[in-house]
Amino acid sequence: MGPTIQDKRIAGKILEANKACVLMLNKWDLALKEGITDEKKAADAVRQMMPFLSFAPIVFCSNVSGYNIRKTVAAIDRVAASASEKLPTGILNRTIEAAAKKTLAPMVRGKRLKIYYGLQVSGNPQTIRLFVNDPKLVTPAYLAYIERNLRARFGLEGAPIRIFLKARARKELK
Repeated sequence: MGPTIQDKRIAGKILEANKACVLMLNKWDLALKEGITDEKKAADAVRQMMPFLSFAPIVFCSNVSGYNIRKTVAAIDRVAASASEKLPTGILNRTIEAAAKKTLAPMVRGKRLKIYYGLQVSGNPQTIRLFVNDPKLVTPAYLAYIERNLRARFGLEGAPIRIFLKARARKELK
């Protein structure tokens, strides 16, 4: 059947609360009886219907048959670990620097965002503060690009990432 409107509302609440998430698709035994056997196709369909949860792993399971119940528990453990993982500052900054060099931030009002450095300020949810030249120069697409790079480097599967921008204070000349 796929995600219902109620499922999407719950997913929205999860995002609003910055909580980690595993998408568990129960009753897979019924899907198998209907001849639906391709988990990848089913996962792609769910991703298309709920793109805002693209960071969450999908596990197909069945409480009746016991199919993938252990995988479900393993996925929950993995996501819980991702949500509270400590990101080493040096590796975090090298990852951000590499991403910024690979794809420059777009020009906004004739200026370009420059990221000086980043810090993880908390875990669960993963919260990153980026010190930049001007926070008003960031675009949502570029912030999403930085997030994708952080996920790829640190494997933050299922963990929400919050990124805050702060203008770096300029030193006064005396």
